[in-house]
Amino acid sequence: MVETQPHLPPPPTPHPPPTLLPYLRPIFHEEQRFTGTRPFIVIAAVFGSVMLLAAGTVIAVGASPKPVIFIISLSATIVLTVLGVAKLTTIVDAAGVHVRFVPFLRKTFALDDIVKWEAKTYDPMEYGGWGVRGLPDRYGWAYNVTGNRGVQIEFKNGHRLMLGSQRADELAKAIGEAKGTAA
Repeated sequence: MVETQPHLPPPPTPHPPPTLLPYLRPIFHEEQRFTGTRPFIVIAAVFGSVMLLAAGTVIAVGASPKPVIFIISLSATIVLTVLGVAKLTTIVDAAGVHVRFVPFLRKTFALDDIVKWEAKTYDPMEYGGWGVRGLPDRYGWAYNVTGNRGVQIEFKNGHRLMLGSQRADELAKAIGEAKGTAA
């Protein structure tokens, strides 16, 4: 009697990991947070001064300062917590420039609407500081969290946006690549 070997299927060939299609691949990705202690110290100093002034005023009129101190302390805690979790994320892909500023905004700027972009050094105080700031009639809007570098973007409608970045030159280059032109 002849024994037959059971027929075994060939070993499976490993599948390569799926690759992202070029139009889905982010060309640029950056996440930034408020850094350093300066913003926290400034906010603590402002709230501390307001607390002392309000408590002094309340005491001068003969009332208890406890409710005022509680409200100001709660407000300071909320502001410092929001500042601690705030994050600016910038992504450039074939669909446009995506900006998410947790917890404030989420926007996508279509590449077709962008007519000019330039990496540059700027003064954040021109825009009113850091965060989502702007003087639309004078400088335009700024989304930034730290530093003084960014990409100035101009749109078809004449609006401008300063997008803060620690890698401003790379961001400008990525916008140019996404639009199919040199920055």
